[in-house]
Amino acid sequence: MSKNVSLKTIASRLGVSINTVSHALRDLDDISDEMKYKVRKMAIEMGYMPNHVAQTITLDERTVVGIYFDGFANQYYNILNEELRKIFFNQNEFSLVFICHSRMGIDVIKQCVLQRVDLLLCFSPIDEQTRDFAKLNNIQIVCGGSLCNCADMCDHISVDDDEGCKLVARYLFDPNYDGEYVYVGDEVDAYNRFEHFSKALGMLNKHVKILKFGLAEKDILEICKCIDGGVRKFFCFSDEYAYRLYDKLNSQYIDVDKKFFDLEIVGFDGVYQYVPGLRCIPTVQIDFELFAKELYSMVKNRLKNPDAPLIKKVCPVSLYRAKNAE
Repeated sequence: MSKNVSLKTIASRLGVSINTVSHALRDLDDISDEMKYKVRKMAIEMGYMPNHVAQTITLDERTVVGIYFDGFANQYYNILNEELRKIFFNQNEFSLVFICHSRMGIDVIKQCVLQRVDLLLCFSPIDEQTRDFAKLNNIQIVCGGSLCNCADMCDHISVDDDEGCKLVARYLFDPNYDGEYVYVGDEVDAYNRFEHFSKALGMLNKHVKILKFGLAEKDILEICKCIDGGVRKFFCFSDEYAYRLYDKLNSQYIDVDKKFFDLEIVGFDGVYQYVPGLRCIPTVQIDFELFAKELYSMVKNRLKNPDAPLIKKVCPVSLYRAKNAE
C-alpha cells in the first residue's frame, strides 16, 4: 500500500478537482455514479487508503467482524446468526457487531466504517460498487449462502443446492404418478434451485412436466386448480415458502391435509429443528452448526491472509423425511 497516494494524486491522474475525488470516495450525492466508479477504480489501482483506515490500523484494537442482515423475519438467517454468535462468543477472538439495513449496498459499508468493522459477513447479493467501496475502506467481505454473483468477488460458502435438489427429486419421483410437479419460489430465482430440480427430475423421466409458481394470490389460485386436477408433488424454494404455502392452501381448503391426504410439499433448510412449534415437513436439512463453523474458519483465514486467493466451499445437505411421510 503506497503511503504517497493522496486525494491530490488521484485527482491529478483523473484530471478532476480534489473536491470531486473527496466527494466521490464519500459517496456524496453531488457526484455522478459514473464519476464515483472512475474515482474508486483509480483509488484501488493506486493503493489509496483513507485516513480513518490508516488511523485504525495503527491502533492496537481488537478486530471487529460485522454480520449484515436485512431483518428478523427470515428464520434461516436468524438461526445461522445465532450459531455464528455462539462460535464468536466461545472463541472470544474478535468483537462482533450486527448491522441491519433493508438492502445490502454502500450504506451498509458506511455503517461498517463508522463501527470500525474489519470484515463483513454477508448473506445477500453484493454488487461491484459495494465491493469496491468496501475495498477502499479496507473492509474484507465473506459471503454465505447460494449467492452466485458473489463467487468472483469474495470468499464464498454455500449449501449444496445441486445435491439437495437431487434428493428432493428422488424423494418425490414416482414412476406410477402421471401428474405434474410444482416448484414454488421467487419469480427471480437467483439460487437456481428450480434449474437443479428440473434437471434432476429430467434424469429420472425426460418427459416429466414441472410448473413454477410464486405465492401471489393469482399463483395460489392456479396452484389450487392444479391440486383439484390431481397434482400432488410440490417442492418449495425454502421451508419458509413451504409453511406459507400450507397457510394459503388451508385458507382455501379449510384443512388441506385431510382433503388431500396424498399431498406432498417438500421444503429446503430444516428450520423445524430450531424453531419450536413448526410442523415437521419433508425438507433438505442444513447443518447450521457446521455451516457457521466453516464461515468462522473463512473469516479467520481472510483476516490472517488478506491477500490470499479467494476461497469457495460447499456444505453438505441431507433429506429429512417427516414422520407422516415415512
